[in-house]
Amino acid sequence: MRFYISSAKLTAEKFAHASRTYWTIEIKLHWKLDTALNEDFSRVRRENSSEKMAMVRHTAMNLPTNEKTFKASMRRKLKKPIEM
Repeated sequence: MRFYISSAKLTAEKFAHASRTYWTIEIKLHWKLDTALNEDFSRVRRENSSEKMAMVRHTAMNLPTNEKTFKASMRRKLKKPIEM
């Protein structure tokens, strides 16, 4: 059971759609970043370096995601050496 606080006046169907949309983003992006790159354990805190590292992590995730010739988990794709 989950509880939500909102000032929006939504029907049950619209509220369910909004909630599912949020969790879809959480699962598709944030969960991948956390499981493959351990983003939650990052200790980067100085000035805007955490934002810069987030961009690097997103790029690091996009490259193997678009790789279709090597079928493996995201973690294995990230560990595979780059062939030039």
